[in-house]
Amino acid sequence: MTPAHEITCAGVFFCVNINKNMLFYKVGYLRWRPESLYDEGMKIVKVDKKGKESLYTTILVMTMIPLLIFGVFATIFISFRVGDTKKAQIAEKLKDIAITVENAYDVMYPGDYQVLKMKKSTTLYKGGESISADTALIDRIKSESDIDVSFFFADIRLATTLTDENGERLYESAAADTVANDVFIGQKDMFYDNVTIDDDLFFAYYMPIYNNDGTCFGMIGVATPVESFDKAALISILQTVVILVLFMIVTAVIIVRSSSKIMMVIMKILEFLRDLSNDKLDARLEDIVLNRKDELGEIGLASSKLQVSLKKLIERDALTGLFNRRAGEKKLDGLLSDGISPTISIGDIDFFKKFNDNFGHECGDVVLKEVAKCLNDAMKGQGFAARWGGEEFLLVFEKLNEKDAAAYIEGILDTLRNMTIEYDGNIHFVTMTFGVAGRKDNEKISEQIRRADAMLYEGKETGRNRVIHCI
Repeated sequence: MTPAHEITCAGVFFCVNINKNMLFYKVGYLRWRPESLYDEGMKIVKVDKKGKESLYTTILVMTMIPLLIFGVFATIFISFRVGDTKKAQIAEKLKDIAITVENAYDVMYPGDYQVLKMKKSTTLYKGGESISADTALIDRIKSESDIDVSFFFADIRLATTLTDENGERLYESAAADTVANDVFIGQKDMFYDNVTIDDDLFFAYYMPIYNNDGTCFGMIGVATPVESFDKAALISILQTVVILVLFMIVTAVIIVRSSSKIMMVIMKILEFLRDLSNDKLDARLEDIVLNRKDELGEIGLASSKLQVSLKKLIERDALTGLFNRRAGEKKLDGLLSDGISPTISIGDIDFFKKFNDNFGHECGDVVLKEVAKCLNDAMKGQGFAARWGGEEFLLVFEKLNEKDAAAYIEGILDTLRNMTIEYDGNIHFVTMTFGVAGRKDNEKISEQIRRADAMLYEGKETGRNRVIHCI
């Protein structure tokens, strides 16, 4: 593969910019040039995002603000609905009491309503009995329900439980003109939510009353103070609002917890991709991400597949599948960090140029692949093999000393001598020359490789097809 070639790897990448709690990610494709990988390592492209809010804050704002707006409008709506419902209940209650009073007086005092006008007062009678004087029934209703009852002749109050500030009954006080017109003249039952009686506001229900000849004699009015309604309505509204607030708090907690879980998964993916960008290709994405069945889980799976592709692209030689030189050097550094003193061998295919010159570069590629397969199979359990460049290969033994490694390579060389490679109808044979160097105390790895390479050069100079080591 020439440096001019480009490799496009389909996968998922996150474009990240973390600055003052900013987070932005993007799904797309990665494109690298191989030479940039070897020179600088994998880089995750950074994309700037305007604004100061994190994704977590954005999620909360997008959910909490609508929830808050819903709460405000729900409170207003409930307040009106509670008020309307309470008024309807009061109207029904007042109507029932008015009908009950009328029926009770019809039973107690059969007969028509009459009025006796005196110089100083006017008295209301029914069936010959003075209703103005006998107010026991309506007084009892007043004491038990705080509802006032009044009897009217036309629009004049002649029997009532209503009193003024001095405790005097409001005899011979007049009903409002609107009430007189609607109920007495219009002869209709009416409910009012804003009747003023002696400067106080009342809910009131009025119904016309008739004598036996069908003439409208006057009205019965029942009323309760608006103030008591306001208190009852306020209590109902507060109870409803408390329930609504508790519901909103529970919902908010659920939103926060769900958002936190989502952000945790996103941060796990971000941390994983950061590791990849820092050349930690053995990083592992946690199961909490991979086990999700939603889009985040899919992103996690795509990221894991991308990791495999990256490792293959960055660590492996494209032709032979062995570790490339960069990966070989990195693995050697890792062995030294783990306290392992490896034995190193550099091997070179003998007379490799003839395969390219006489049979073409495709033939040379076939030879390289077959030799690489043989070396890779032989090094399993011993260490690893890497393509060092061109027709050169690096063998690293993790447990064998120089002498034992050289003996082991003799066996590999015997396998290569007996191997046949077929290309384009021709059979080809391959031999190799190996130089082996054990590790000295405190020796730099580059010096050990240089000594192995010197042994290889000596083997080339002394006839090829052999294994040369220092001891």
